[in-house]
Amino acid sequence: MAIDKEGRPVNVPPYTPQEKNDFQLELVAMHAKNFAKQLDMDFTKTTGVH
Repeated sequence: MAIDKEGRPVNVPPYTPQEKNDFQLELVAMHAKNFAKQLDMDFTKTTGVH
């Protein structure tokens, strides 16, 4: 989702990779996102800070 010039939400079409490099970049991005989520959960569990 994104916002328009007036700050209202607008839908964004889903991203569909077209080339081999695009698929690889998407895979790296998904792994990075999952790693960051796990890191946040571990930090919260270890420190108790949200």
